Amino acid sequence: MSGSNEGPHLKKALGLFDLTLLLIVAVVNLNLVPAIANEGVGVTTLWVLAFLFFFLPQAVAVIELSSRLPGEGGIYLWSKIPFGEFHGFISGWCYWTNNLFYIPTLLIYFVNCAFFVVGQGASPLAANMFFTQGMSIVLLWIIVGLNVRGLEVAKWVQNTGAMAAFVIVAVLVIVSFWNFTTYDSASAINMSTLLPGMVGLGTVAALGQVCYSLVGLELGSVMGDEIKGPGLNIPKAVLIAGICCIVLYVLATLAVQISVPVGSIPADKGLPEALGQALGHQNIGWMLAPLSLILSISAAGATSAWFAGSTRIPFVIGIDRYLPSSFGVLHPRYNTPYKAIIVEGAASTVIIIFNSFQATVEEAFKVLLNTSVVLQLIPFLYMFAALVKAQRKNVRSENGTPYFKSSILCLIAGTAGFVITAMGILLTFLLQPGISNYEFKLTLGCVTFLLLAVVIYLRRARNKPPEPSVA
Repeated sequence: MSGSNEGPHLKKALGLFDLTLLLIVAVVNLNLVPAIANEGVGVTTLWVLAFLFFFLPQAVAVIELSSRLPGEGGIYLWSKIPFGEFHGFISGWCYWTNNLFYIPTLLIYFVNCAFFVVGQGASPLAANMFFTQGMSIVLLWIIVGLNVRGLEVAKWVQNTGAMAAFVIVAVLVIVSFWNFTTYDSASAINMSTLLPGMVGLGTVAALGQVCYSLVGLELGSVMGDEIKGPGLNIPKAVLIAGICCIVLYVLATLAVQISVPVGSIPADKGLPEALGQALGHQNIGWMLAPLSLILSISAAGATSAWFAGSTRIPFVIGIDRYLPSSFGVLHPRYNTPYKAIIVEGAASTVIIIFNSFQATVEEAFKVLLNTSVVLQLIPFLYMFAALVKAQRKNVRSENGTPYFKSSILCLIAGTAGFVITAMGILLTFLLQPGISNYEFKLTLGCVTFLLLAVVIYLRRARNKPPEPSVA
């Protein structure tokens, strides 16, 4: 994937520190915490289930498959090699197009955080759909420019964003504990309700969002040829980042539930609104502006991480020539897949503009989020199935080796991950986010992108140009 020695080739820009922070900022997207916390304290049960049957299996799958099937493309290769090029294309397509929806949600979240930095005077602008989307497009193209320049530059946005996430969760936990011990209404939350308990159908339907909030450990492997010492550093980064991510998510969710009434936070306002309520109980609301600035930095880091990783999918599919071969071209100076990066930026811009016609900012956010949930989880079905097949059939590339000696561990992880992922996809359609014709809009978005993938693949497969000869 790196090209010939004579021409441009991908640069190895990510060390263990960079890769670990990239995984953390990719997984720990704090804008999802209030939406999950809004389901009530019973959602803690979903965290336990998702951690045991999705997150841990995901870590096993990423470590094993990145060792057996190393290289640029990650989850695309893990689907293509065991199941064939059609399934690889569908998996890669869903992974890529999901991010065309997901990146705009991160951008909307960034802009809303910026409004909290400015203060109440920006409220009319925050409610203006066209202004919000316009600012999102500006930030998007800044990120496009940084990624064209290369991971040596863009990785600092991701690294800073990960550090910002640690700061925000630490402050949120401290303030929430303060509220728990001193604020009268905190008595509505006691230690017994923070334990896993029975959940209703409405809460169970959030399983897809909980699983979705835990994806991202595979992102580094998508950039496998740009990692220094991938065979050693990918497993280390996955283990370190995995522990940090689950701790940060659980602490943030419980902290929000302690200080904020369940269901009181609009999905698009997210953590800034929760922080404002938590700080207000102790009359330290002045801290909201600087904390919102830190939150916006975290959102920018997550946006850059997912943008960088997702652009590598059309790059490798372009090399395979199921997308235009120009997608697989590297910049002659910066050695980045700049055409794939620019195309993704343009496509995300179109989606942002299209969603400007939703009734409200919050409705646009929810539709984008749940479409992303379904499309993102489809490649994970392939990944967990590939883990099982790789063990049973000893699937590996010429330079790949198994990482885990226990085949039982991989079989259990693959089966558990596949089942919980399938449940998460189905339950996403049962969510009732207060949007008219929600099921229709969600189904239309998902089916449209899947049918488009089939049409593109069949046309490219039929007219696929011959592979270039190698001198």
